[in-house]
Amino acid sequence: MSARLKNFDYSSPGDYFITIITKNRVHYFGQIKAPPIENTEINESKMLLNAIGLRAHQCLQELNHHFSNAIIDEFIVMPDHVHFILSIKKPNTLDAIIQKEFKSNRFSRPVAGSVSVIVQQFKAEVKRWCGKNGFEAFQWQPRFYDRLIRDYREFANVKKYIQENPKKWGKKKSK
Repeated sequence: MSARLKNFDYSSPGDYFITIITKNRVHYFGQIKAPPIENTEINESKMLLNAIGLRAHQCLQELNHHFSNAIIDEFIVMPDHVHFILSIKKPNTLDAIIQKEFKSNRFSRPVAGSVSVIVQQFKAEVKRWCGKNGFEAFQWQPRFYDRLIRDYREFANVKKYIQENPKKWGKKKSK
C-alpha cells in the first residue's frame, strides 16, 4: 500500500517535506558530536559528515541545478537519514510541454520533475558515487517519506525541525 495521496499530482507546484533513510538505519553519513558534559544546558550538537555524508550534502546542494523546477530550501544530513524541503515550482513553457507528454502515459513512466523522480535521482547519485569510491555496502531504504507542506506556518515548523535535528538526536535515541 502506498503512502502517497491518491489522485495527487506530485509534479505540481508545492512544498514537500522529504525524509530518506538508510537501510536498517546504518550510520553511513557520519556522527553527531555532542557538547561537553559541562555544557548540557546549551545543546550545540553538530553533525560531523564523513565522505558519504559529504557527498549526500553536495548532491542535495546540486539538485537545484539538475531540475529547473526544483529548489531545495532547507536540508540536513544526519547519521542514518536526510531531511529536506523540496519546493516544486511552476515549470517554464518547454518543461510544461515535456511534462504533459509524460503525463499522457502516466502508469508506464515516471513523471519528469516529480517528487519521486527527483528523490530517486538523488538516491541513485549517492549510491553510484559510493560504488565508485569503495563504499559498496551503502544502501538506502527502498522508499522515502514525504509530506505536502500546506501553509507558511507548517513550512516554518518543518524548517525549524530540520535545523534543530542534530540537537534532538541524543534525546530521541535515549528515550
